[in-house]
Amino acid sequence: MTIQWALITGEYPPDPGGVSDYSFLVAKGLAAAGDLVKVYTPRKSGPPPDIEGVVVRSLPDQYGIRSLIQIDRDLHSGPKPDRVLVQYVPHAFGWKAMNVPFAEWLNRRVSKHFNLWVMFHEVSFPLVKRPLRHRFLSHVNRYMARSIAQSAKRIFVSSTRWGDLLHEITRSHPPIEWRPVPSNILEEARPDVDPLLRSKYLQANQHQLIGHFGTYGNSVRQLMKATLPEILLADSHRAILLMGKNSLEFRDEMRSYQPLVAERIHATGMLPSNMLATYMLACDWIYQPYDDGVSTRRTSLMGALALGCPIITTLGPYSEPIWEESDSVLLAPSSKPYDLIRTVDSALRTSPEQRLHLGKKAAQVYEDNFALEHTLNALRSGKLM
Repeated sequence: MTIQWALITGEYPPDPGGVSDYSFLVAKGLAAAGDLVKVYTPRKSGPPPDIEGVVVRSLPDQYGIRSLIQIDRDLHSGPKPDRVLVQYVPHAFGWKAMNVPFAEWLNRRVSKHFNLWVMFHEVSFPLVKRPLRHRFLSHVNRYMARSIAQSAKRIFVSSTRWGDLLHEITRSHPPIEWRPVPSNILEEARPDVDPLLRSKYLQANQHQLIGHFGTYGNSVRQLMKATLPEILLADSHRAILLMGKNSLEFRDEMRSYQPLVAERIHATGMLPSNMLATYMLACDWIYQPYDDGVSTRRTSLMGALALGCPIITTLGPYSEPIWEESDSVLLAPSSKPYDLIRTVDSALRTSPEQRLHLGKKAAQVYEDNFALEHTLNALRSGKLM
């Protein structure tokens, strides 16, 4: 059965981002299953990837009135899509994450004529008292999410945290389905470990390479600055490899911050999927601290999990039960620097056999619960209108 999709997203390749990667993988996977996918996304940099079965419609702005008119006309003029799938993140649709007209358009226009499905990658900025502009932003985000959720025929969330929040703010909605994000490292990118790559970052007296992959946002930067120097100072055999966007800049910042270990802090910058996989597998451990805890919306962690890397991360208020139940990662009890440093130090003293066992468990848990095929099966299930 061929299903016709209209996929609405704020990010799509070649532009970087977790939602961009996710949208690309979903579009490619649906097309490979025999579906027809039309992607609507803002025009930014360069042409999109050419995939059979996927047509990309470039929008004139970040979901302003001109874009909404263009999508609306296109949806009604051609063959009617069976499903309109929105990749929802408030800030991805412009208007400083307060695009109320977009939410109202989905609620009052799209849902009346089409089978509207929504994947909530995020729901709302946290509700805070101060500053007032952040409190206002949170209330607007909640209004938008409520409006969209109440009109959707099917709702997916990337984390149970978002499901709980939607239950809290939405009076009526269809059942909410937890659908974790898959790895944004392509499935075919599973190379063997390159011993020469390890020697590039490990000097003669070093034998433990700790990796981190991400974009180095403020919260992660603070956790890394508070822990990496102590981790390196505790043992001269250790080195750090920072991977991903902004890693070169953060390497320079860390070297200035702690000159005593500067020569043991390395970085790769941005890497394509196949190279990123090689670099991650060259590491003994992948260290991914999060101030609110590990969760299934963390694409930076899913790649390491899929590759079967031993992972050190944090338990927090937004962590799902699966992380403790599965024993697929090594969990620090909190994001406090003391807990993180102690957990990393303990991990680096484990045997190679223990690391191998943890890595195999990580890959198995990913395959059983988070792999792209689970997302595609969920999306292709259900009756057509």
